[in-house]
Amino acid sequence: ASSQTLESRFNTINQAIYEGRFAEAIKDLNALMSIKEAELPAKALLALAAAMSDDRELAVQALAEFKDPKSITKVEVLLAIGSAYFKLGDAFNAIRFLDAAVKLNPNHPLVVARLGACLVGIGRIKDALPHLQKGVELMPESGGAWLNLARAHLELNDVDAALVALNQSEPFPDKEVSLFTLVKSEVLSRSGKSEEAEALLKSAVEAGQEGIIPELI
Repeated sequence: ASSQTLESRFNTINQAIYEGRFAEAIKDLNALMSIKEAELPAKALLALAAAMSDDRELAVQALAEFKDPKSITKVEVLLAIGSAYFKLGDAFNAIRFLDAAVKLNPNHPLVVARLGACLVGIGRIKDALPHLQKGVELMPESGGAWLNLARAHLELNDVDAALVALNQSEPFPDKEVSLFTLVKSEVLSRSGKSEEAEALLKSAVEAGQEGIIPELI
């Protein structure tokens, strides 16, 4: 297969994963495994598609192929592996592979933003902050990148900076809505606007927002 044809096939598969068509992506990736030059990137994306579809067994099986991030020279492969580990809740290995990806390309928007999100997830907020700030510089229209920056500022008790990042996040749809609601309610609460915070959570419950339950109020 020509490199152009392979690139086109991988682009189609990436789009299927992004749109949540995991079974279709997994089928196409299995077909690519027989092509030698496509085997490793296909296995990395298979791990990601499996992790995203909550098929933990398949994801772990695919990830077993990748032991040492330093032996991998393709940023997209490292990103897929790191993202798969992140989705599986294994922050340690996610950070190992994403850190290697950042070393290869310190200006890759998704790599930078995802490494920052992983570091926030394990409480390494000060380490995360430079990556998150760079993430929003590289992806200024990413609601998720701004939301993660807001979370980091909130963890550092910088409520004003958290609010600025939240306001930047609000117009963009690519974020977890329930997490946005929870972070915004916490920012309002810490700003002395507890009634507004409570009203926000109540309206989210009434709207049936996933992840927001009455017990939180």
